[in-house]
Amino acid sequence: MHRSSILPHQLPTALDHNPEAAVLSLDCFDTLLWRNVHQPDDVFADLVQDGIDPGQRIMGERRARTEARINEERHEVTFKEIYTKLMTNADDAVRSAAIARELAAEARHCFPFRPTVELMDRAKAQGLKVIIVSDTYLDNAQLTELLRLSAGEDVLALIDRIFCSSDYGKPKAAGLFVDVLAELGVEPARILHLGDNPVADFDSPSRLGISALHLVQFDEATKERLRLETVGASVFNAAVRGSMPAYQPHRAGLSIAQPLLSDPTSALGYAALGPVFYGFGRWLLDEAADLEQRTGKPVRMLFLLRDGHLPHLVHQAIAPESANASRGEISRLTSSAATLTTEDAVTRYAKVATLSGYPADYTLARLLFPPAEANRIIRSLPKKGDQNQALFRYLSKPQTIDVIMRRSRAFCDRMIEHVRAATGIQPGETLMLVDLGYNGSVQNRVDRVLAEALGVHVAGRYLLLAESEVSGLDKKGFMDRRNYDDRALDALGSVVAVIEQLATVSQGSVIDYDPGGSPIRRDYTISDSQTRTRDRVQAACVQFARDVAGASHRRPQSDDVAWTHGAAATLIRLMFLPTKEELAVLEAFDHDINLGTSSHVKLFDPEVAERELKRRGPFYLKHSERMYLPAELRGQGFPLTLMAMASWRLRLDVQHSEFSDRHIVLPVMIADGNELSESVVHATPTHEGFFVATIPVGSGRFAIGAQFAKQYEWLQIEAVWFTPASTFLNPRSMHASKDFAAPYHLEGIEEVAPGLLKCTEEAGFLLVPPPPVQADVVLHIAFRPIAPRVKAPVTANPAEPALVG
Repeated sequence: MHRSSILPHQLPTALDHNPEAAVLSLDCFDTLLWRNVHQPDDVFADLVQDGIDPGQRIMGERRARTEARINEERHEVTFKEIYTKLMTNADDAVRSAAIARELAAEARHCFPFRPTVELMDRAKAQGLKVIIVSDTYLDNAQLTELLRLSAGEDVLALIDRIFCSSDYGKPKAAGLFVDVLAELGVEPARILHLGDNPVADFDSPSRLGISALHLVQFDEATKERLRLETVGASVFNAAVRGSMPAYQPHRAGLSIAQPLLSDPTSALGYAALGPVFYGFGRWLLDEAADLEQRTGKPVRMLFLLRDGHLPHLVHQAIAPESANASRGEISRLTSSAATLTTEDAVTRYAKVATLSGYPADYTLARLLFPPAEANRIIRSLPKKGDQNQALFRYLSKPQTIDVIMRRSRAFCDRMIEHVRAATGIQPGETLMLVDLGYNGSVQNRVDRVLAEALGVHVAGRYLLLAESEVSGLDKKGFMDRRNYDDRALDALGSVVAVIEQLATVSQGSVIDYDPGGSPIRRDYTISDSQTRTRDRVQAACVQFARDVAGASHRRPQSDDVAWTHGAAATLIRLMFLPTKEELAVLEAFDHDINLGTSSHVKLFDPEVAERELKRRGPFYLKHSERMYLPAELRGQGFPLTLMAMASWRLRLDVQHSEFSDRHIVLPVMIADGNELSESVVHATPTHEGFFVATIPVGSGRFAIGAQFAKQYEWLQIEAVWFTPASTFLNPRSMHASKDFAAPYHLEGIEEVAPGLLKCTEEAGFLLVPPPPVQADVVLHIAFRPIAPRVKAPVTANPAEPALVG
C-alpha cells in the first residue's frame, strides 16, 4: 500500500488532500498533543518521587496487556488494569491517587502542536467536525481532562468527539475505526484522518476507505540526532531515564523545519547549535531578571567577543526589545595586560613565564614591551647559560617593574573606557559578562578592576563553567557544578573548541584599545571558506531561536526545566557524538588560539586517531590532548566512541593492562656487536587487528631482528619507530612528538606493496639497526598478522617400519 504522507509544517493545508471531507479525524499523542521528552515512557520518571520506578511502570503495563490478550483476547487495557498489576497490594483509593499523579505528570509535559491546532481551526471554519481517535489506556474522561490541562479550553472546544481505544477494548489496528464509522454514520470517504503511526493511522483507516495521511515527524538524520542526545545525556547525567526524563523541548521545533534540515550546514546550526544557544539565551534572560530583582538596579549584559558573538545574535532574536545588551572585547591577553598594576602581579607573571620556558619575545610582549624594545632586551641577554633566569633577573629590577606597572595602568584605563562606551553603565548597576566559559579567566582578572573603576557589581554568566579555583566571584554557568560534577565538566571543557569556532565572529582577537576605548585587533586569519560556512551555521542557529516558540500553541508546565536539560543534552551530543554530516561541514575548520597570536591548529584530523589507535591502541585516548578527539574517533566504531566518552566523563582509572588482556609471542634476535642472542617479546593488541611489540634497545647499542617469518607467511607493517625511554615511561607523553622513525631492512621477506610483507623464507626477519642517539630508547613495531605460516606435516621415513599398537 502506498502511503500518502504529510510533513508537520504542511499540516495547516491538510484539508486540501480531501476537499469533500466532513470530518477531520486526528490521532492524539504526537499529532495534537506532543511531549517535551524523547519518548512517551520518559514521563514515568516523574513517578519516582511516588516510589514507582519507570521500569516498574513499564512492566505493570506489559503484564496487564499480556493478561488481557491471553484471558480475553483483548488488545487494549485500561489505566486501572495497569495499576492493578503495578500496585498489587494497594486498595482502589491508593491506585486512583497514583493514576491521578501520572495524569498530572502527563499534563506537565504535554503541549498542543501549533500546526495541528491551525488545521483544527481551519476545519471548524469550513464546517467540519473534529474528532480524536487515540490508542491509549486513558478513558474518555481522562483524555478529556488531559486535553483541558495541557492544551487549554480553547483547543478542547474545537473537538466534537473523542474515541479512546481503552473504552472499546481494541486499538486502531484491530478495528477501532469500524466503531468510529458506525457511531458517526459518515461515509468513510468523507473522513480525513491524520496520525504519526504508519500502521494505526494510515494502513488501518485506508483499508476501510477512510482518506488518511501519515504524519512524518522527522527525517532519519533528525531521528539519529535525537536518539544520540539521550545516549549522551544518560552518560553525563545518571538521573536521565531514571529519576528525570530525557528532555527534548526542541523536538517540535525541529519537526516543522525538516526542509531546512536537508542541508547539512543549516542542519548543524538549526538542530545542533539552535537548541543549545536558545536554551542558554533563555537562561541569561532569567539570570538578568533575577539580578535586577535582587539589586533593584538595571543589569547591563556585555557579550564578550569573540566567542560571545553567537550568544549575542541569539539574544537579539529572542529579546529584540532588550536595550541593555551590548558587545565588548576583553580577551585573555588584554585582561592580563590590564592587571599588571602591582609589583606582585608583575613578579608572579614573570616567574611563571620564565620557569615555564615561554619564548622571551612572547613573555616580553605580554609584559607590554613593544617589539623594538623587546628585541633590544633579548639581544642583551647572555648567549650562554640560562637565558630564562637572566630574563627573570631583568624583569625583577625595580625600574623594570615600574615601567610595566605604568604601562598596565594606562592599558587598564583604556579597557575601562572601552567597557563604559560599550555599555553605558552607571554606578550602582550590575555588569553581566557573558561568555562561553570555561574557567572565566577574564572575569578572574578584571572583576575587581571593573567593579572599583565603574562603581558596579560584576557578574559572570557562562555556557559552561568549571572553575579551577574557588574564586568567590559572582559566577554561574548554564552548565556548572550545580547540575554536573567536576569530572563531567572537565570532559566537556576538553572539547569546547568546536563550540568556540562555531560561535566566534569574523575578526581578529583584541590586543589593545585606543585612548577612546576602541579595540585594536590582530589580523583575522581564518579562511574565507571557513568564515562563510560558520556564518551560514550561525544564521540557521538564529533562525531556530526565532522559530521554536511557534511550534507550540501553549507552553508545557515543565518548559523551563526541559530547556535547561534538553539544551545541555544537545550540546553533549554535538561534542561527543557528532554525526558524519556534521563532521563533513567541519572537516576543513582550523582553530585559532585566542591569545593575541595568529596560531592555528586543525580542529580535528581523523587520520591521527586511526594512526595512533593502530600503533598504540585505545589507551592512547586517555591522555591524548586533541582539540576535538570525539570527531577523530568517528568511523572507528561506536563501541570505541562510547568507551572513550564514558572514560572521559567518569575519569576512569584504566591502565594499559586493561586494554591488553591477550598477546602474541614474537621471537626476536638481539645483536650487540659480535654477540647474538635470541629472546621473545609480547606484542599486545591495539586496534583493527594490529599489535605492537615494544622492545628496550638501550642507548644506540642493540640491533633487533623481529622473526616474523617463523610465524607468518603474510603480515602488514603499520610503523616502526623509536621513543625516548623517558617519554615512554610517562603516560601523559606516550603519544608525544618526540617519537622518531626507525629505518629497517628485510631479510627473507619481500615487500609486495607498501607495508604488505610476504615472508618467502621461514628464517626471514625484519632488522632494525641501533638508533643514532646516546639516550636510552624503546623500539616499537606495529603490525597486523594476515596469514599464519602453515607447517608441513611430519611423515614417517618409508624406509623404517611403522610402529603399531
